[in-house]
Amino acid sequence: MNVLNGENSDKRRRIMALDLKRPHPNKNRADKAEKAIRGFYRSDERILTQEDVTDILTDIRHLCDHREINLYAALEMSYEHYLAELFGRN
Repeated sequence: MNVLNGENSDKRRRIMALDLKRPHPNKNRADKAEKAIRGFYRSDERILTQEDVTDILTDIRHLCDHREINLYAALEMSYEHYLAELFGRN
């Protein structure tokens, strides 16, 4: 199922319905990602931007090309993992 192209609208609706004011249920995972960005892309305390995330994703694309890893399959699987972590399913 291709969740990136909108074929999974039920999951998308559930994500959109999340209360974004409450603490993120996987803050430690978000903190780990921010630490990676700050460690390799930005050492200051400025607020991370979309451009920062774009830079690391672009480099991941290059890595996947170099190591012959299917990026799109990894994106699909990461989305499924994200949903499981977000909604507490394994």
